[in-house]
Amino acid sequence: MKYLIDYPNWPTLSRKVYYEIDLSWIKDLKINIQNKVVEYNKQFSTFLITGMGGSGIVGDIVRDVFNTYFPDYEIIISKTFELPGYVCRKINDVLAIAVSYSGNTIETIKVFEKCLNLGIPIIGVSTNGKLEQYCSKYKIPFIKIPKVTAPRYGLPVLLYTTLNILKQYIPEIDKFIDDSIKVQEIANNQLNRVNEIASKLINKIPIVYIPQQIQSIGIRFKNDLNENAKHPAIIAIIPESEHNDLAIHMIKQEYLEVITISSNCLSSEYQQHINAVKKVLENYNVKYIDINLLGNNLLSNIMHGVTLLGLVSLKLAELKNVDPIKIEPIDLIKKFIS
Repeated sequence: MKYLIDYPNWPTLSRKVYYEIDLSWIKDLKINIQNKVVEYNKQFSTFLITGMGGSGIVGDIVRDVFNTYFPDYEIIISKTFELPGYVCRKINDVLAIAVSYSGNTIETIKVFEKCLNLGIPIIGVSTNGKLEQYCSKYKIPFIKIPKVTAPRYGLPVLLYTTLNILKQYIPEIDKFIDDSIKVQEIANNQLNRVNEIASKLINKIPIVYIPQQIQSIGIRFKNDLNENAKHPAIIAIIPESEHNDLAIHMIKQEYLEVITISSNCLSSEYQQHINAVKKVLENYNVKYIDINLLGNNLLSNIMHGVTLLGLVSLKLAELKNVDPIKIEPIDLIKKFIS
């Protein structure tokens, strides 16, 4: 598994960027950009997180956590080169965070530029690249993160740096962090479970039933399977999938491996729905892999899930004898676009 790439270092990286990097200075900033005064020293109700691929998952995770624990704040995700219209209508109440591991992601740079033009306060998170250059030119806050083997393996440095930024405005985030790092350590020691799940995915397409409350795990798992194992996947979000995906089980689908993801931290409504989905599967004699997430809060659940299933994707790559790092089609399309 090459060997587990950067996953064993995830807990250390998470602690480093969250606890050892002081970002309290950000909230005191007031910057003049293109004859506009841009203020960071106020309370925002909306946070725009822009990023793609391995960087873009940061926004999905933050949104899942905020929807449950901080519903008074809105997380807007941009995974394109456009600035959402909603943000344009609320520019005085938005703080933007541009997340790009390489610092050269075209879509993220485009949104960064549009935020600058509108006078929206923005913060760059990257290893270097154009994003660092732009931040230096306009004296925009830039948080330089440690490098890892490939962008998708840098999730902890991207996510926990973003959470470090957000805690400057919402200190209550602190209470979720320690447990969310501990479960990464647990997942790294669950290699028997990793091997068991991966072995069942050979020559199968996983269909993953996952509650919307923690849908970021499903998005990340699909992405990891695609990039690491070069393997397709279907993500069935509950409750929407109850109105379509479930119908396929009326006929036995030999090519599918069904996975359900559960957690004791889900709301009672989502608990009820995931239990109902399992009962339907059992009613049609569909065997499934049930993954019960560990942790005392949804951030912990998510980090346990993405760590465990990320390792599954690496093991599957090994079983298929494919290189988990090379992603030539993605590199090629970036070349064509640039």
